[in-house]
Amino acid sequence: MSIHIPTGLIAHTHHDIYPAIDACNPSSGLGDSAVDRTVVITGAGRGIGRSIALNYAKANAKIIVIAARTASQLDEVEIAIKAVNAACTVLKHPTDISNEESVKALIAAAAAASAPNAPYTLINNAAHAPPPTSILDSDPKTWKQVWDVNVFGTFLTAHYLLPHLSSTNPTPHYIINVSSIGSRLTRQGLSAYQSSKTAINRFTDFLQLEHGESHNLVTFAVHPGTVPTELGKECVPEELHHLFTDSPELMGGFSVWLGSGKVDWAKGRYLECKWDVDEILAVKEKVVSSDMWKTSVSI
Repeated sequence: MSIHIPTGLIAHTHHDIYPAIDACNPSSGLGDSAVDRTVVITGAGRGIGRSIALNYAKANAKIIVIAARTASQLDEVEIAIKAVNAACTVLKHPTDISNEESVKALIAAAAAASAPNAPYTLINNAAHAPPPTSILDSDPKTWKQVWDVNVFGTFLTAHYLLPHLSSTNPTPHYIINVSSIGSRLTRQGLSAYQSSKTAINRFTDFLQLEHGESHNLVTFAVHPGTVPTELGKECVPEELHHLFTDSPELMGGFSVWLGSGKVDWAKGRYLECKWDVDEILAVKEKVVSSDMWKTSVSI
């Protein structure tokens, strides 16, 4: 079975990290792009979240706060971060992203460890995706859990972080919400997951509109690639598993690039980590003038 996904303005795509988004490559200009920054990553225990953490360590983040439900996974990620950047402070925080008190404690811990005017980057990577099931056959609690994690959890982290974002800091704060290419699609059995990711795109737009100027905030919704993670394989039919051709390093490097200030003009928008960054920069005028890369209903 094949699936056609239009690429739009971007012709050249990638499957793995490449020099322009690799903080270890001097010509990328990303080597010190996260200096003095506190980076909070949910879903950081494995896969894409783990890669994001390691790439921010390469970019010399001052503090990296890693959150996941499983504490033992965070122990391994901390060791990996320290192997990349021994000077980086790592905070491990077991977190249920759908639980308000758990998220409040996560953000409070990040703020307590940070300087009063520290620049923040929050990457909402935690997600839940059950196996494909029709609406009729879905268990209501399972369906709701997808939205509790993917949407409500994203709201909670943003809601509790916003009071800590200093508007006087000359360096922008960033919130990167992990969306999905599924937010652009309608596939049988994925009503909970795909609709939740569409909601993430809209929430990102609202977050930018309401708090971009007042909190010196830049937001993005990002498709993290088709990575062969346990989560991805659970929610995608087996006949489409051949599409999982991307490395988690791709989203790791792309996240650092997004938080470097190079593409702040795309704030509030949906992007895909597979898109070539030079081509993204080249279409700035077209995207901004036509208000593209946003989720809306055309009538």
